[in-house]
Amino acid sequence: MSENFIRKKITVTLLDMMKQAVMSWDLQGAYPVKWTGPQLKSSDNSIAIQTLEFACGEVTVST
Repeated sequence: MSENFIRKKITVTLLDMMKQAVMSWDLQGAYPVKWTGPQLKSSDNSIAIQTLEFACGEVTVST
């Protein structure tokens, strides 16, 4: 990740099975610092998970 990033406000929202908002996090001045992709193996019976990490300023939690 050698590009320059602009800090932005982002919102992450946790949804339930009915797609209703359960909880949300507002991140002020956020920018990505790390991305990890899945390690896929044909012999495994597992879920592929991607991870995106952000650096940010203030975090506000809403329920």
